[in-house]
Amino acid sequence: MNHVWKSSFFVALIGAGFWRLAEPLHARRKKMDDQPTPQIPSEAIRNTITNTGLSIEALSQEAPVLLIFLRHLGCTFCRETLSDIREKRDYLTRKKIQPVFVHLSPEEKAAPIFEKYSLGDVPRISDPGKALYHAFGLQRGRILQLLGPRVWWRGFVVAILNRHGFGRLMGDGLQMPGVFLIYKGKVLKDFRHRTTGDRPDYEGMAEYESTH
Repeated sequence: MNHVWKSSFFVALIGAGFWRLAEPLHARRKKMDDQPTPQIPSEAIRNTITNTGLSIEALSQEAPVLLIFLRHLGCTFCRETLSDIREKRDYLTRKKIQPVFVHLSPEEKAAPIFEKYSLGDVPRISDPGKALYHAFGLQRGRILQLLGPRVWWRGFVVAILNRHGFGRLMGDGLQMPGVFLIYKGKVLKDFRHRTTGDRPDYEGMAEYESTH
């Protein structure tokens, strides 16, 4: 009985976290459906500077860049992504792939979180205004993409069973993530999440280099 009570409590807890994001849903979705999806602009790749002082294009001239657009840093799926990249860091290094993160928070708030996951040395871009998200055609999610049954279950597994937890909202809670492989300024491959709970195959993304 105690086990059942604890499970119910955890489900309610994670549900409260997700529904906290849903409260402003209708107000914040204004004009979302009318926004066209722009093509990938070479200008954004050329001009966007990482915290290393180098642009995305400059980094991609040295090695293929795995550009990882995160959800807000309090999101349990964002934390799972950081954990996944930490675990696959050696693999990406062997494949000569340079990960680069794009996040929604001010840099001073983001830095401790990346350090926590031993990713403080990975190049990153602070984009609270979401200019780069928009440039890559990453939009805000619909309700089923954010709070559908599949997302609820994945959220329970990631936050509770896998112990990634979740934190307070840090940025636009409706923003969808995505992953792009860029080499010499060109987008070679992309993964666009259908739901916030989708989990990219990072090794599969990296395999593209070996065939070209």
